[in-house]
Amino acid sequence: MNSELQGPGADFLASRVFEWIGGPYRALGHTFQVRTESAADFQPRLANSLEPLLDPSVAHPSHTYDVIDQGQPISGRYVVYDNGSKVGASASRYVTAGRIHWLTNQGAILTAAPGVVQLHAGGVQRSGLTVVLPAPMDAGKSTTVAGLLRAGYSYLSDEVVEVGPLRAITTTFPKALALDRSSVQLLGSLDAPFEGATAEPQWHVTAGGLSAGPAPHIPCHADLFIFPQYREGADTHIQSLTPGEATVALCESTFKFRERAAVALPLLTELAELVPARRLIIGDLTRAVALATEELGKIAHHTHQGGHQHAS
Repeated sequence: MNSELQGPGADFLASRVFEWIGGPYRALGHTFQVRTESAADFQPRLANSLEPLLDPSVAHPSHTYDVIDQGQPISGRYVVYDNGSKVGASASRYVTAGRIHWLTNQGAILTAAPGVVQLHAGGVQRSGLTVVLPAPMDAGKSTTVAGLLRAGYSYLSDEVVEVGPLRAITTTFPKALALDRSSVQLLGSLDAPFEGATAEPQWHVTAGGLSAGPAPHIPCHADLFIFPQYREGADTHIQSLTPGEATVALCESTFKFRERAAVALPLLTELAELVPARRLIIGDLTRAVALATEELGKIAHHTHQGGHQHAS
């Protein structure tokens, strides 16, 4: 546990009594713990969803996120502090817990390992082969990842996949998947992550809650890029991308591309040359999962026959 708090809220926070302390957690290079005065309000929302990030080897988390309950039904009842500095307030427990998840994601993005690109992407694995699914927000990435997990794939992430030279992946970010109501309904038969969750617009569901396959093999390397794109009512189909098209799509899905372009662009160009890339248009999730699995099977067959991985 951090013994010192930095910022204007340090003295104030030192006087509080925290009913629940969660962690330490690791999100890629970002380490943190969570403390809340109101365990009944936030432990159910956070303990299970953050559990996949637990890392007892972290002796001194770099960040402490505190949730303070001002105890009155006011617009800013629940106040969130990051290392003693106020970062937000809301009357909603849902919004407040969501802020903790947002801070977790931002921390992971800000701690990129040297010499890698951070893709806004999902990552899954099957039979030793790894599929990376880069996509912008609202493209159906998390829902597609969830569908693949339900089909027995193992889980790397639904938010950030770090890929280095020679398509290497050396770490995972197995955060809970953020699924809105329509995705939950589409997946069907999901247990609510906590009592009362059915009233909330988004669930944070762990891979275990989706009956995912065993833990992925790490280190590994990217074997297939699939760029999912949900289109309501569309005919579900998959199409090949050229290396040039894949490079553009990867650039569009790279966190902080402009700031990291000098490292990112050559690496993304290399990845597009080495890794086959497909665009998956999704109108039906079941069909999309079947097509992705079929495409991965082709790569497995090619590898088994002694072929070399290359974009096609």
